[in-house]
Amino acid sequence: MAEQEAVETDAKTTVKRLLIASIRPLFFILLALAVFWFISGQIGGTNSILSQLNETASARGLITFVVAIATVAAAIILLLAAIVSEGTESDVKMRLNEGRQVMAPLIGILGTIVGFYFGQPVAGTTQAQTLGLAPIVLSAERVAPGGTVTVTSRVSGGRSPYTYTITLPGVGQPITDKLTTAGEIRREVAIPKDTKPSDVTIQVGVEDSVGATAGVKSERSLKIAGS
Repeated sequence: MAEQEAVETDAKTTVKRLLIASIRPLFFILLALAVFWFISGQIGGTNSILSQLNETASARGLITFVVAIATVAAAIILLLAAIVSEGTESDVKMRLNEGRQVMAPLIGILGTIVGFYFGQPVAGTTQAQTLGLAPIVLSAERVAPGGTVTVTSRVSGGRSPYTYTITLPGVGQPITDKLTTAGEIRREVAIPKDTKPSDVTIQVGVEDSVGATAGVKSERSLKIAGS
């Protein structure tokens, strides 16, 4: 009876050893195949990761991805090494404790990198600069009724496209137009022939695509007088 139990114990031990001996190489073979498949798919092509490393956002994302995968892989390897290796229960506990000591700094590094990655502003969502208009510049300080004057200003900040309005109070109708990008506003304004002589303070207003507005008045009045 004792001999039969000894034979059964030896058989179980042999099976366990065979399983342990087969799991280790199988795990590393599968891991190597996964790494090879991933790398081979990312070496060439215009959309591969390697072709996008010249962009800061892509490089930062790749670093985060690699560190995350490496940390998870290290955790799995340490866990399997502690469980499937031979030894008593106290040996397994000791290996798990040593594994935790190895994982602690890795998790700290991962947390720092992930925090840095997700703490960066996403492209296209950064807060725009305050919408503004440069002082108005007139092509002439005096113009006769029926003549023209060129009004120039410059849009900065805000979000394109823009809608701007040039107003000469008491003279004709306001002129409204669009500006696709931030930059110079340059518009020729015709003075109606029936305009009475006066000093006009020209006003320019602008509104961007999110509803922000800005306005500016000419520092010098435009003199409208008879010829």
